[in-house]
Amino acid sequence: MTDFVTWLKIEKEPIINIMDSFSKYHSKLYLSQVILFFERHNIKFTKTMIQNYVRIGLLNPLSEKRYYVKEHIIMLFFIASLKSILSLDELKILFENIDDLENLYMLFIRLSNSEQIENDINTLDISENLKKTLFLIIYYRTASISKNLINRL
Repeated sequence: MTDFVTWLKIEKEPIINIMDSFSKYHSKLYLSQVILFFERHNIKFTKTMIQNYVRIGLLNPLSEKRYYVKEHIIMLFFIASLKSILSLDELKILFENIDDLENLYMLFIRLSNSEQIENDINTLDISENLKKTLFLIIYYRTASISKNLINRL
């Protein structure tokens, strides 16, 4: 029987930096464009889901009342990555004190494939709050992958 940790490493896909493809778009997207953007990355959102995230305060209000910007895209990525393991209320708590989502996201991308995540996080010159949040995001993402594997057994 395959060792579970080995299986988890095989199952874990490398994280693609979706912001690379976002830069090809204008800096502001309409809701339908946001949905198409994520569909191209095999992430499913509906208009209702996204509007609900704004309504409950998980996503910041829209700029100029119609546009989704980079911060929204990053937060939607984190929601998609973590919603199978955390409730929306838990996601709100996890991200409530994060001022720089883009920095958090870039650190997440850089560290996600690291074999020594905890050590790598501790060497970063960032706030303790950001370190804790980053570690939890990576931990919960791994838990989400594990949950998906268990559901397939």
